[in-house]
Amino acid sequence: MDKPKIIALICAWASEQWIEPLLKEVSEQYDEIMINISPHSESLRQFEDNTYDIVRKYMNVNKDIHYVNSESCSNHAVVKANILNKMLVESKCFNKEPNIWYAIRDVDEFYSQATYKQIKQVMKEDEYSAIRLNEKYFYINMQNYLEGNRCRFRKIVDKRQRFYPTQQWRFPVQEIFIKDAFMFHYGMLTDPNAKMTFWKSEYLGTEQDIKVEWMDKIYRNYDLKYEEYWIKENEKLCGLKSPWFEDNFKPDEYGKLIKYNGEHPYFIKHLEYIEDFRSNYDFH
Repeated sequence: MDKPKIIALICAWASEQWIEPLLKEVSEQYDEIMINISPHSESLRQFEDNTYDIVRKYMNVNKDIHYVNSESCSNHAVVKANILNKMLVESKCFNKEPNIWYAIRDVDEFYSQATYKQIKQVMKEDEYSAIRLNEKYFYINMQNYLEGNRCRFRKIVDKRQRFYPTQQWRFPVQEIFIKDAFMFHYGMLTDPNAKMTFWKSEYLGTEQDIKVEWMDKIYRNYDLKYEEYWIKENEKLCGLKSPWFEDNFKPDEYGKLIKYNGEHPYFIKHLEYIEDFRSNYDFH
C-alpha cells in the first residue's frame, strides 16, 4: 500500500497571533498545505490584519504551501465549502497521489507530537477512513477548558467526493475514535469581537441571537473567581448548568470549567503566560 499523504486545508482571517504557530506545526506534519485568507462575509472585513502577509512569508520558504484564491463573499456556511472544494481540485497530492487524507485545520486547533504519531499509525493500517479525537476547548486562558470531541481527519476514498455547505462530508466513513489522544482547541482565546460578528453572518437567514447574547452577557463577564454565580446566570439564559450555551462541550460534574496543568503543543506554548485572552481584544 502507498504511504498515506495528508493535505492540510486552512481557511483563516484576522488570525495574526495564531497563523504563524499553525504554519510551523503543519509544515512539519503535512505533505501539502492549501490555504486561503478571506473574510467569507463582508461584515468581517473590518478585522483585517497581518495574517495574509505572514502566510506569504512562509510560502516563500516552503514549496508545499499553496495559496487558494477566493472571490466569493456571502456567508461562511456556503463560502467555506466552496473554498475547501477548490483546495482539493488545486491540490497536487489530491490529483497525483492514490492514498490521500485531508485535515481541516482551523487556526485555533493544535496537536501534540504524540497525537500525530497515533494519527499516522491509524492511517497506515488502511482499516479506517475517519479519525475522531477528544478535544480540550480552552476558555479565557490555557488553563481552563470544556470537553468535546471532533472528527477532523478523513480519507478521500473516492476523488469525486466533495464538501457540501456547512462543510459537511456526506459520504460513508469507517471511523475510529482515539480516546486517549486529543486536539487542543483554543477557540475562545481568539478575538471574541470577530467571533460575535462571525456568528451573526455564519448561516444565511438563520438567527443565532442566543450565541451572540451569550457572548455579550456571559463570556464577556465570566469571572473564574465566581464560577458558581456565572454558571447560575448561564442556566437562566441558556438552560444549562455550564459556562457554555449548548451541550456539545461539557464542563465538570459541577458545571465548572475543567482545570488543565499539562503541556501544550510546542508551537503554541509561548502564549501560556496570558492570564485572560479577553484583555488582548479589549473585551471586558
